[in-house]
Amino acid sequence: MNLKKKQNIKLWLALLIAVVFCIIGSGFYRNLSADGAETYKGLKLFSDVIELVENNYVDPVDSKDLIEKAIQGMVHSLDPHSSLLAPDDFKELQIDTQGEFTGIGVSITMRKGFVTVISPIVGTPAYKSGIKAGDRIVEVDGKSTEDLRQAVKMIRGPKGTKVKVTVVRKGSKEPINFDLIRDTIPVESVKSLVLKPGYGYIRISNFNQSTTDDLKKALSKLESGAKTGDASLKGLVLDFRNNGGGLLNQAITVSDLFIEEGIILS
Repeated sequence: MNLKKKQNIKLWLALLIAVVFCIIGSGFYRNLSADGAETYKGLKLFSDVIELVENNYVDPVDSKDLIEKAIQGMVHSLDPHSSLLAPDDFKELQIDTQGEFTGIGVSITMRKGFVTVISPIVGTPAYKSGIKAGDRIVEVDGKSTEDLRQAVKMIRGPKGTKVKVTVVRKGSKEPINFDLIRDTIPVESVKSLVLKPGYGYIRISNFNQSTTDDLKKALSKLESGAKTGDASLKGLVLDFRNNGGGLLNQAITVSDLFIEEGIILS
């Protein structure tokens, strides 16, 4: 989207907001006040429940932990993909989307209550050992995995250290144990190759900080290769199978490379 188009959109948006405020007038503020009162009542109820639990529950409780879990429940009720990230969890997420980390090399998610492998990263200990997409990781070093972030912390560790991962696999009667050595895992989200003259293939395995830039480089390489062979780039296969997700802004900018106009995300 060019600068002029963005400026026009901002101008129209400002005009639209002004018109809406003029039309709604004082009624808007009455509704806002009513909504605020309802919110206050809800917060008062929440505060009363916390106090009751603190004073009357059979065991001592951590108020901070209760509040974080209550917020997590509220956010989870919106949709399966929304969650509250505590500071430590946010640091882990940042590691996921940067250049490299130490671990076994799997993209995982929560699926039907189980920590599930989306895909092993090619060339990593997990990939070489035979861990497959769809495997459910039920234990790490003999300890059960209850949630995604806990599993990530258990799997990761210093390079060269051992970790035992137990998975349940569809079609296997017994759990399967994998004894692995942790290694440095490069987060390479874009890979490309020429299928045949004029036709390219690009695989995007996740969306990290460099995905869009790496994709641009891959496209330039494919296009220059096509020109060298006296042929234009006629076709392109974009492979997103088993993509582990990542940074939303990178997913948007990747889409923007191929979409000339219209809303990408709302």
